[in-house]
Amino acid sequence: MLLVARLGEQARQPDAFEVRIGWRGIGAQVTRPTFDRTRRVNRPLSSIVGLVFFLFFGAIGVGGTILWVWMLIDCATKEPSEGNDKVVWLLVILFTHFIGGLIYFFVRRPQRIHLYGA
Repeated sequence: MLLVARLGEQARQPDAFEVRIGWRGIGAQVTRPTFDRTRRVNRPLSSIVGLVFFLFFGAIGVGGTILWVWMLIDCATKEPSEGNDKVVWLLVILFTHFIGGLIYFFVRRPQRIHLYGA
């Protein structure tokens, strides 16, 4: 019976450490790892996909934040203070972030421009 433990046998490590325990005793030696050339790992493609994914959703996040700040400022400075409309729209935009900014931009802003001008 022979028990073999190999440590560090990965493609990135140049040396592996092998310990053999058997009926003849315990021995240790440094060996060169064997590589399985049939298995191909496509790491550059996966890193490119990850980068594209990060840039795409990062651009959406930055654009959403810019729209959110723009709609907050637009509502705070140009919305008339009649009733609670201004406060309600500020709270909607504030607590719903990107979605609230889009709702204000497409629903309330055209109405306000049509009724009040600016």
